[in-house]
Amino acid sequence: ITRLYAFQDSIVVGKENGLYLYIDKYEDGTAFTVFTNVTEEFNTLIDAENFSRGAVYKGNLYLTTARQGLYIFDGSTLVDATQLLFAPLAGHTGRVRALTADPSNLWMLVDVNTADATATKEGWLYSLRERRGQFYIHTMEKIDIGDINALAVNGGYLYAIGRLQHTDLA
Repeated sequence: ITRLYAFQDSIVVGKENGLYLYIDKYEDGTAFTVFTNVTEEFNTLIDAENFSRGAVYKGNLYLTTARQGLYIFDGSTLVDATQLLFAPLAGHTGRVRALTADPSNLWMLVDVNTADATATKEGWLYSLRERRGQFYIHTMEKIDIGDINALAVNGGYLYAIGRLQHTDLA
């Protein structure tokens, strides 16, 4: 299991080989539960990063996958939205390291697509906004991402959670 999500009064389980939805079934007066894999295509793209990061924004669950993927799950259908990260206005492409949402924005911390693994690797803060079915991505700020693995919004502030290592401290 890469991550558990509470979504639409159910449990969504991210695993290396897919996204599983917890379903209560009632047939002939008997009840049973089942976890159904809604993403058969990930059986051949098994990776520990699949569905390991996600956030609910405007009623949908936004999820990351390996190889710079971004998907939108509405409770029954999984849609590949990776092209949003490669939009001309995004300006920089890479892996989504963290994401969170507020009522107006889906905030994403995206690293630059390079082999750099240092603590000061360049990254970008994106704001993704959805309005009337159209998506708008905005590059907000360049930052040194360090080892940031979570974002949170509280009281109008956006917080980055993780480690930032400084090698120049005396």
